Amino acid sequence: EPTDAPAPEPTDAPVPAPTDAPVPAPTDAPAEDTESPTAAPVSAPTDAPVEEVPTSAPVPIRTVVVDVEITFDGFAPEIGWTITDTDGATIIDVPIGTYPALTTSVAEPVELQSQSTYLFTIRDLFGDGLSNPNEGTYSLSQEGTLLVEGGGDFGREETSEFTTLP
Repeated sequence: EPTDAPAPEPTDAPVPAPTDAPVPAPTDAPAEDTESPTAAPVSAPTDAPVEEVPTSAPVPIRTVVVDVEITFDGFAPEIGWTITDTDGATIIDVPIGTYPALTTSVAEPVELQSQSTYLFTIRDLFGDGLSNPNEGTYSLSQEGTLLVEGGGDFGREETSEFTTLP
């Protein structure tokens, strides 16, 4: 009797390999639905730095010599004096008691700024100025030009304003 021939195992039907959907070839022109490319960001221009040019060269500070001359009344140790600027800063201070008893007069050069205003204050410990027993005087001058003068009985102190010459 005939036997059934062995049947081969069933196999799946062949399937072609999958492929991607077709892609159009690249072109130089952008597609109509895309935005135009923008330029790379650029920072805003700034003004070139400007060098400050002085309108004139700085003027150097010129100093001058003012001569302080005092003729004492016979009691030099009682006298002292100061020169201050108009802001109150002391430029020179010669305290009472600086001059020895037998001193009859002094001439002291003081270096100050030209064309500047100062205050000269002379003091007397006893309170009779430069008046006893002799009549004393004081003066400030610059290159022979008198800036301040005084003397006699000015009490305990006297202040005079003066301006130096150029």
